[in-house]
Amino acid sequence: GIHQVHVQSIPGISGVCFRGSQQSARVDNLVVRGFGPATGLSLGGDTYTVRDLFVDATKGGDQSATIVGATGIKFDERVYSLGLNNITTHNCETGLEWADAHQVRVTNFETELTSKPIVSTYNAIGVSFRNCSFRHTEEIIDIQRIRWPHDYGVEISGMMSDHGVGRVRV
Repeated sequence: GIHQVHVQSIPGISGVCFRGSQQSARVDNLVVRGFGPATGLSLGGDTYTVRDLFVDATKGGDQSATIVGATGIKFDERVYSLGLNNITTHNCETGLEWADAHQVRVTNFETELTSKPIVSTYNAIGVSFRNCSFRHTEEIIDIQRIRWPHDYGVEISGMMSDHGVGRVRV
């Protein structure tokens, strides 16, 4: 697993790619910064946890702004039974993106200056978000495609921190 690591990339170069399997794998206390228009953290595999994660498309000292083409967290392939807790994405066009997610639970998710906090591009079964805080954005989720409409399921609870309306795109 990954434990207490700080990665600073350069613009256009993705930060960290992690594929884990079962409870022996985990990501804990990871900071990924400065990747610019690329992906901060790519995840794959099944049945592990990610906690205390901070992903920022810019690096310390740079001006805060949404970086077009930056994705904070991306599930590269089908993922099963992931638990993500206390995660933050800053200055990204997309906060968390997946194609095929099954039984994923995200708690304490904060986005700031992230245009699209959540993007689903193919399918979701049993995906839940609890205690979310979406800051400096007008959107919550962008559902681009639903493969199996009768099985598709995403639950979201939280707040728009800037008193915005919060759009859901389907």
